[in-house]
Amino acid sequence: VIHVDDLIGALIAAGTRPAAISRTYFVAGVEAVRWREFGEHLAVAVGRPVRHVNVPSAIVLTASMAGELWSRLSRRATLANRSKAVLSRQRFWVCSASRAREDLGLAESRSLPQAIRDTYYWYRQNGWLRGSSGARGAVA
Repeated sequence: VIHVDDLIGALIAAGTRPAAISRTYFVAGVEAVRWREFGEHLAVAVGRPVRHVNVPSAIVLTASMAGELWSRLSRRATLANRSKAVLSRQRFWVCSASRAREDLGLAESRSLPQAIRDTYYWYRQNGWLRGSSGARGAVA
């Protein structure tokens, strides 16, 4: 989890620094982030309470297949698909961005709460959330 500005900086550095040639990088914040923590920060940014719900795998798989069917019928991308269902079943997703910090000078320009808040406001301003002003029909 990292702000898009920091990701873009890392991509530019990877494309312009000789040390990055033929190397693979994880671009992420310094600290591992739990989904519940992410949800709490998002709730603060949005100004609404959060409710954490553990959804059984069978329901996630069913919803993902329904999402794919809807995507085919509507010809619009959806967030619910089997790839996302597989990703959601993993207990941990942890990576180290230490190589990116060393080779690319990766550094977080914002705290996680600030990055989430900035991203939420961008989504609102650009109409990527229901009830937002801005462009309609964009897919997040």
